Amino acid sequence: MGGTLTVSERIIFHLNQYVKHEDKFEVPFDVTQDGISQACSISRAHAAIELKKLKSTGLIDERLSHVKRGKTRRKAYFLTHGGKSNGATILQYVKDNGIDPMVDPSKVVPMTNGAKTRATRKSSPLPSIKSFYGREREIASMHAAMSDSTSKIVCVKGIAGIGKTTLVAKVASELTGQRVFWHSVKPWDVAKTLIDSLARFFSDNGCRKLSAYLTSGKAELGELSVLLNEELSENGFTFIFDDADASNNLFDFFMMFRHSSGSAKIIMTSEGVTRFYDKSDVVARNEV
Repeated sequence: MGGTLTVSERIIFHLNQYVKHEDKFEVPFDVTQDGISQACSISRAHAAIELKKLKSTGLIDERLSHVKRGKTRRKAYFLTHGGKSNGATILQYVKDNGIDPMVDPSKVVPMTNGAKTRATRKSSPLPSIKSFYGREREIASMHAAMSDSTSKIVCVKGIAGIGKTTLVAKVASELTGQRVFWHSVKPWDVAKTLIDSLARFFSDNGCRKLSAYLTSGKAELGELSVLLNEELSENGFTFIFDDADASNNLFDFFMMFRHSSGSAKIIMTSEGVTRFYDKSDVVARNEV
């Protein structure tokens, strides 16, 4: 273990809190794949990959269980004897070194209350995906980057027509526990275009203070930076700017946004190299 926990270690750390439920008839939603992905702030697809690895190494057991307030049985995951030993080691390591395990069960929203979930987490409409085949390596790479606490921006670069938008839309559709903002940049876009789009998004998600400021007609980047940092201090937002280099009028906006988006992740697609990020906060993909 280094200065931070790996995704597998985070999952073990999370499941270590639910050992007492392993013999219960009903189990909490938190030990399902969806619950684990939300608590660990990773996509459902990434959680599935890591759970499969942990199961193959004998650290977790998988079984069908009744979930509290659920109508059907679902796959639930618990630590094996070896997993509990591993979990105790990880817990002690976290305590001894004072590190953030990046696991928060309070973020878990049971899917049994779908109406409430949709009301509190509303994403932008995503581009439709008529068909999608292969590209498992690129998808896995993007999910890994999205789960990496050290990466802020994921940039997918490549010439027009090779499927950047479709790839990102596929990954975005697999994100769980996230409010996803999507904006396709046009050559005529200016900062106000994005501000208006963000205002609708934040209004839909109950961010009244920020939405009110954005719709005031007096928004300026300095004040907006402060408000964004306040609103996005907690994880749960992903911002996608498709064709980010299509307009020459957004440099100042993107420079502000990357420094003011708190713990949110940013995904950008572009044909060339954009100037509003550097190697310290970007995971760049040379091709898709």
